[in-house]
Order: sequence, then structure tokens, then C-alpha cells
Amino acid sequence: CPEPEFDHRSLFDRLEEQKRKRELDYEEAHKLKNMIKGLDDEEVEFLDLVDRSKLEEERRTSAEDAREIKDFRNAVASLQERHIEELINTEIRTKPALPNQRYKLIFATVQLVSF
Repeated sequence: CPEPEFDHRSLFDRLEEQKRKRELDYEEAHKLKNMIKGLDDEEVEFLDLVDRSKLEEERRTSAEDAREIKDFRNAVASLQERHIEELINTEIRTKPALPNQRYKLIFATVQLVSF
């Protein structure tokens, strides 16, 4: 096992060197932190404005989507009602319904409406 090399410098010099190394390591570790500056008031106001604009756009898009979905559902309901009326009118015109056929027609109507 080789013996550690003997340092002929004084204790003060060795401690001073260790202190310099620690200070350099500390400065290097905190260099990036010191380079980052905080935001000034104008930058904060601008970022707030951008956030508000994005939020408003999302609200508008959401409201438009909800309106289109409502219109679509109304259109589907209207088409279903017309289809049911056509079925009923066709059934009435063709022949008088027997009691069993009436139940089938009512059942089909209920199924279409519940969609």
C-alpha cells in the first residue's frame, strides 16, 4: 500500500487552498442563480394580459361548442319527431290498426323518442 504523499506546505496554506476551492465551488453553483433576474412590472402585466386573452379565447370556444351541440341535439330531436309523425300517418292511412299493432307502434315511438 503506497503511503500518502506528504504535503510540505504549512497548515495555513493548506487550509487557505481548501477555503478557495470551497468558495469557487459555491460561486459556480450559485452562478446560474445570480444570472437569472426577476420579472419587472411591465413583463408581469404583459404575461397577465396574455393569460387573460387565452382564458377569454377558451371561454368563447367553449361557449360556441356548447351552442353547436345544443343546435345539433335540437335538429336531431326535430328529425325524430318528423319521422315519428310520418310513421304514425303512414300507419293511419294504410289500414286501421289492430290492438296488437297499436302497441308495437307505441313501443317503436317510445324507443325513438328516448334516443
